[in-house]
Amino acid sequence: MGFQSKPKHAETRGQGGGQGARRLLSFANIVTGSAFGNHRAFTRRMSDRVCLYGRDMSRPFQHRESPTGIGHYILPTSVMGQADPAEQDPKSAVLKFEKSPADKRVFPTMNFNRSTSRSLFLLILWTLGAWAQSSSPPPQAAEPISPDEVVVVIDGVEYTARELRVIRNALPPQYKKQTEKMNYDSFVTVYSELLGFAKMAEKEGIPEKEPYKTQLAFARMNFLAQVYLSRLTSLLEVADEDLLNYYEAHKSDFEEFKVSAIYIDFAAPEAPAAAVGKNKLVEAEAKAKAESIVAELRGGADFAELAGKHSDDSASKDKGGDLGFFTRETSIPEALKDAIFQLQEGEISDPVKDGRRFYVLTVTERRAKPLEKVKDAVNRHVRGVKLKEKIDEIRRRVSIERKNERFLKQTLHQQRRTKTVTVPLIPQ
Repeated sequence: MGFQSKPKHAETRGQGGGQGARRLLSFANIVTGSAFGNHRAFTRRMSDRVCLYGRDMSRPFQHRESPTGIGHYILPTSVMGQADPAEQDPKSAVLKFEKSPADKRVFPTMNFNRSTSRSLFLLILWTLGAWAQSSSPPPQAAEPISPDEVVVVIDGVEYTARELRVIRNALPPQYKKQTEKMNYDSFVTVYSELLGFAKMAEKEGIPEKEPYKTQLAFARMNFLAQVYLSRLTSLLEVADEDLLNYYEAHKSDFEEFKVSAIYIDFAAPEAPAAAVGKNKLVEAEAKAKAESIVAELRGGADFAELAGKHSDDSASKDKGGDLGFFTRETSIPEALKDAIFQLQEGEISDPVKDGRRFYVLTVTERRAKPLEKVKDAVNRHVRGVKLKEKIDEIRRRVSIERKNERFLKQTLHQQRRTKTVTVPLIPQ
């Protein structure tokens, strides 16, 4: 306008898979313990195991000291491949152990890398060697399996082929993607491990302990709200009459303006005197020149002629200052947008300053785009209006009675400083 691949990693199954999986499950149990906030216990248990696990667990994990000598990493073999571990990126680490500068002990940092494991779910996939299993060739085609046939019994509960399909298809997208190439046998193994951890948590009463009880309740409430909002959005009905009525009522929102401009540049205040020549004005001179041009134009002078004579924009001056059409969505400085979209056809603006330049603007044509060309945009607006109406209706159904305004105006940080409330985040 004139206005201003990741490499494909080798897959390794490793020898002695059963024993290795048991060692790794032991490791997963330790990680689970740390996830519940018991980092010091984790440290005590891991401080004498780093070297042991670093060697014994070399399949499918390998251990190395960081290049700087201040930490240790356990990396998946499939990430490391056959390369020298010292050449691998520590960011590939499943788990990172850092030495405390004070006492040289090893402390874990529980930030799992996105490409390996961000949750217990993905850690279990690694520990069971599911990646290698999932890539194994499928069995030869056999007779079709009835959807109602019981194909597995997990912890005493029968699952039919249909039920397993429903579970897999209903997984959240991030987990569904991780398991889509996994055969059902591997999936059942992962599912049973998660079920086992969940049952142990319930057995220990974790769902009834704070802060987990509140976190579970909030997660459930948030999940249901998101699902309902998604359904609400997908079920919105927009008729052609709705589109036409909105378009007619907001036609100015879909106008486009053909704009011409004369640019008057000026030098920066800190520019040396030598830089301010006869073709580079100071700000006051540029403003005076722009005002003089506005006076001439309002007196009847031809805009294209004055643009060719005075404009400092070489791209547009040869076209009489013509810049083409703009809409309200066009990305231009706000000062110019405010000036352009309040002009009527043929009207001349006052000088508009933006950066080190004054603009003299005029609109040579205003027209509304036909509905056919803006139908998608109109549809988005109408759907947005309808959705807001639904959301406002839901908000009105939930009553709020505020009893203590002083308390409610405080932030959690302020409450901690003034000791207004004391809520332990982790039970002692």
